[in-house]
Amino acid sequence: QKIAKYVLIDNGNYNIAGNVDDLSNYEIKYRDIMLLGECGLINFTGVSYFLNIGREKKTVFIKNAAILTVSSLLLRFAGIIFKVWLASFIGSEGIGLYQLIFSVYVLAATFATSGISTAVTRLVTEELALGSKGGTLKILRRAIELSLIIALVSIGIVFFGADLIATEFLGDLRASAALKILPFSLPFMAISSCLRGYFFAQRKATPSALAQLTE
Repeated sequence: QKIAKYVLIDNGNYNIAGNVDDLSNYEIKYRDIMLLGECGLINFTGVSYFLNIGREKKTVFIKNAAILTVSSLLLRFAGIIFKVWLASFIGSEGIGLYQLIFSVYVLAATFATSGISTAVTRLVTEELALGSKGGTLKILRRAIELSLIIALVSIGIVFFGADLIATEFLGDLRASAALKILPFSLPFMAISSCLRGYFFAQRKATPSALAQLTE
């Protein structure tokens, strides 16, 4: 918004008139310039800056969107195949028990991982805007540590409360064994969420898509 009225259109690019010294007249802070640079909206040429939202950046956006779309479709397709196979393998009664257990598992997974990916993306983006690559790795480490703590708490609650949850809430003691096994996947999900947010901040969709497909 600060630079919009100083922008000139040239061959599909939006160029800031003037050089570095002129930026002070636009009341643009260095942090703002670095943020636009890390987002790929500003190209640096010598002492001059120009705002670029041309074909190259649009191509990156389209590529990342295509990767995420294809991976999402593949995951949905794989999920359908798995459920069809599972239904034929364990029968309708087993599927009913599976759905009961899975509802508790999803709740625990939400508690362990909810919001962590978005938070990492936001914080890493801010550090990238400041040009601090070391700061991004520090944020990633702290986020992994915090998410692991939350995941361990979730494991303790579900594991030690499995019998109570199975009998009082699900109404089937057979669910207890599965409830004691499933929570141990939560730390891996927590780490995956942190890494996903980190790579999204780096504008790299491929690692996240491959990780989800592997899982």
